[in-house]
Parts: sequence; C-alpha cells; structure tokens
Amino acid sequence: MLNARTRFLFLGFCCFFLLSACAAKKELPKVFYPPAPDAPRIQYLVSYSTEKDLKQGVFSRRLAEQIGDLGFGIHRARSSAFWDNKLYVVDSRLRGVARFDLLAEKGGLLVEASSLLIKPMDIAVDRNGTKFVTDPDGSKIAAIDVNEKVIKLYREPAGFRPLGIAVDDQYIYAAELKTNRLYIIDKQSGSVVKTIGEEAGLRWPSSVALGPGGSIYVANLAAFNVIQLDSEANKLSEIGKIGDYAGSFSRPKGVAVDREGRVYVLDAAFENVQVFNSKGKLLMFFASTGPQPQDLVSPASISIDYNNVDYFQQFAAPGFTLEYVIAVSNQAGPSRVNIYGFGMMQDVDYRRYE
Repeated sequence: MLNARTRFLFLGFCCFFLLSACAAKKELPKVFYPPAPDAPRIQYLVSYSTEKDLKQGVFSRRLAEQIGDLGFGIHRARSSAFWDNKLYVVDSRLRGVARFDLLAEKGGLLVEASSLLIKPMDIAVDRNGTKFVTDPDGSKIAAIDVNEKVIKLYREPAGFRPLGIAVDDQYIYAAELKTNRLYIIDKQSGSVVKTIGEEAGLRWPSSVALGPGGSIYVANLAAFNVIQLDSEANKLSEIGKIGDYAGSFSRPKGVAVDREGRVYVLDAAFENVQVFNSKGKLLMFFASTGPQPQDLVSPASISIDYNNVDYFQQFAAPGFTLEYVIAVSNQAGPSRVNIYGFGMMQDVDYRRYE
C-alpha cells in the first residue's frame, strides 16, 4: 500500500505529465516554401538530433524531455541517407555511421563499420541496401551490407581521398578534392574504370549526384558551380557561378537530383538550398540560417528519398501530398538532420508555375 505522501507525489507527477502532454498537442505552424501567396511546393516536416526526436507518442517525448534522457544523439551530421525505414547519418565528430530506426524509434552507432573508419564524410545507398561511406583520411570507401556488416573496402587508386559519393547498380562515383577528379569505380572488381578532372571543369569537387538517364552532377567548391555530365561522363553544362544573388553560389557543398531532373544545390555559405530545373533555370530556394528547427546551420549535404514517403506523410499539412522527401544534414545548430517534403497542395493550380 502507498502511504498518503507517496500517493500525493505520484498523482502530482501524473498530472504534471498529463498537462505537459496536453500542451504538447498544440499544433505548430506549418512552414512552406515558397511562402504564401505562392503555391507551396516544399514543406518542412521534422528534424532528428536525438532518439527523443524519433518518438511519436506525446507522453514518451515529454517524459524524455523532463527526465533529461534524450537517448543516443548526433553531434556533427556530415551526410545522411535513407534505407528501409532507417536514416543513416555520418557523424564526423563520432567518427562513425549512426542509424536512426524510424519504426523502432531507436538510434545507435554501427559499431563494426565505425571501428574501421577514421574520418567518414559522405554516404550513398544502392537499391540493394548496401551503404557506401567515404573515408578520406583512411584513403578508402567502405561498403556496408543490409545487415550492417562491412563487406568490402575500396582502396583504389592507392592514397586517394574520396569525399563525395554516389552509386548505381554498376559503379561508384567518388569525388576527390586533392586531385580535382571524379573517379568511376567498378563495384564488383574495385578497379577505376574512368576519371574526370579539370578538362571537364572540376575544381574541388565536393559532392556527386546521379540524375535521370544516368546523368552525373558534381558540385564544385572552387569553381562555384555544378557540372552536369552525361552517362559517359562527357560534360554537358554548368549551373551557377560565383555571386551573392539568386542563382549564384558562394560555397556549393551538396547536390541532389530528383526523377524529373530538378537539381537541388546546397550552399554552405548562404545556408540555403536552391532548386533548378533540368535546363539550369532557377525555380526557387528554401531554408535559411537561424535558431528554428527548420533552419540550417553549417549544412554539409543533401539527399532525396522516395521510399519513405508514406512514413513522413503524417507530418505533412492537411491536403499536402508528398512526392518525395529531402534530407539536409547540419554540423551545428538546433537540428542535425532536417527533413523537408516536396509535394502539391490539394485544389491548387500549379500549371501557372510550370
């Protein structure tokens, strides 16, 4: 039997959390880009920094906050990618790869893979679920299978320092700042089959993305642009130039491409993302620096995912249907990985914006 004092404290504790839970149910404003009165195309959905952010139950979230147990957390998110309801995050401070399981609401470090990495920087996942992580200080790329076991280390050419990475069914595309080159590596043999360098305009290539038809996009830090190559790695075009106005870049650090050929370019100096059509015309931009969860602080990479739309639809505003989600990794600030959704609002005529 509980004595009177214990019962009183227990009831007070329960009331406190019930009131906290009720307060937490208050809807936060939905953040759209571009803002009204323009037709909304991108909505900020949610951010992940600790295990607490994975919890969907109001009570469990408030309990974690009140007792100060936020669970496993990310320190400096250098890059991120989704696979099978899991968000994989490269943390440069933890010097490893973390997993945030959206359904199990658990997070943690991939111990075996992280023990082999010296300074991981970027991650890409192929359609079979194999994760490829660049480790420039270790002069390698690590391949991690669906069971989160390291199955292969790519070390060719000897001494190279891969930074940005993209993968398809046959090849790995690894960018290297040191030599201003993009290496195309055969996934099966590990051999370099082709290199592209300054002849294609590469100068400090920092990020790589694949687009429709096998096209290749490379973000150039020192050239302040994005180079578009065809599937044979022949140069097609350039997007952007140095400047401090819309459509120009100061520090293009990340690039991602959707299935329609829209090109997303993350600028670490502007701390925003600019979106271009397949012909290089600026369509819009989103996000900015600041103290709010949707803001970017020292952003490092961007990626696009189509496979987890059903899960993230719960965070969308009523009537806003997601087509895909966009993950932006931050090395500092209020949120380590921000998730945005690209979609369309019900009963809005988007033809005038095409």
